[in-house]
Amino acid sequence: MCEKRVLHIINGMSDGGAETYIMNVYRTVVDLGIQFDFLLRDKGQKSFYLDEIKKLGGRVFYVSYFPTHAILNYIQTKQFLEHHEEYKIIEIHANALFYISPLLILKKLNRKVIVHSHSTRTRLPIMKPIHYVNREIISRMNIDRISCSKKAGIWMFRNEFKVVANAINLKRFYEVKDKKKYNEKFVFACVAKFMPVKNHKYLLELFREFHEKESSSILILIGDGPTRGEIEILANKLGISNSVEFCGSVSDPERIIANATCFLLPSYYEGIPLTLIEAQALNLHCVVSTNVDKECNITGLVDFVELKNKREWLLKMHQIKKMDRNKLMNKLDNSGYNIDKNIEIYQKLYTKKEIKINELQ
Repeated sequence: MCEKRVLHIINGMSDGGAETYIMNVYRTVVDLGIQFDFLLRDKGQKSFYLDEIKKLGGRVFYVSYFPTHAILNYIQTKQFLEHHEEYKIIEIHANALFYISPLLILKKLNRKVIVHSHSTRTRLPIMKPIHYVNREIISRMNIDRISCSKKAGIWMFRNEFKVVANAINLKRFYEVKDKKKYNEKFVFACVAKFMPVKNHKYLLELFREFHEKESSSILILIGDGPTRGEIEILANKLGISNSVEFCGSVSDPERIIANATCFLLPSYYEGIPLTLIEAQALNLHCVVSTNVDKECNITGLVDFVELKNKREWLLKMHQIKKMDRNKLMNKLDNSGYNIDKNIEIYQKLYTKKEIKINELQ
């Protein structure tokens, strides 16, 4: 089988949602003779998937960090893309159009370029004007535009884009082996990178109020990130450290949270969080902020609550929702979230020809 190599340009390969999605696709297409290589900008970041990438046969390259070393980043990226002519297909992953240097460079090279939107806004308001200016610039470029949801597509491209679902390996979540058991009556879980947008501070304050009335409760936090240290300090300060479990980054979150009673996600904004798709696949009742894209509610297990309404959060946290397992999996399958059935989509995506607007639907 002739091997095809696709280059992915992304900040880093930590355990975030976009990175996990890329790895889900990678594991699916590698047997089709499609290899993924990576051009990263953050060599100092812990690359959670680095070992697996190498094991699968992928290669990882680095350029200087942007925007700290913007000029050097541009020079190194230009040299890399011009030198590595073997990459005929390049996928650029972004939450906002702040970093478009590769697009400007690739405009002069004969490559198929895919821009993939993973979010619905920027984390820094000051970046919004830059995003909108750059959105106009790329609107005139000959690129393929894909997004995780309609809302994320409008944010990144305004129009003329294709939605590709954040699909997962449904088999992995249908029958979870060696599930972690808990003695507490209420087990809350959150799988999210520790960063301000995920709003862990609110989550801890919410859990403290719940725990004061329901002592048989525990909060499981999976993930890592820059704000983890301050959140651990806050748990101590709030007097709930003995009931909050910090698990760090793990390769099998489904085993840890499969027996949870509720999945919580009070984010300030989200695209289509992969962890929320996984939580639904585990048949968990999910309570999330109204800032999360409504397209996430594939199964009916998701409740959306405004952050200002803590009383409603606490009421929803007492509820338990479940679905028939087969109906649940059918809903996810029929909505495009079964990665095994999306192979044809990836084959079309990673071919040289341009994709028509509705071809991936």
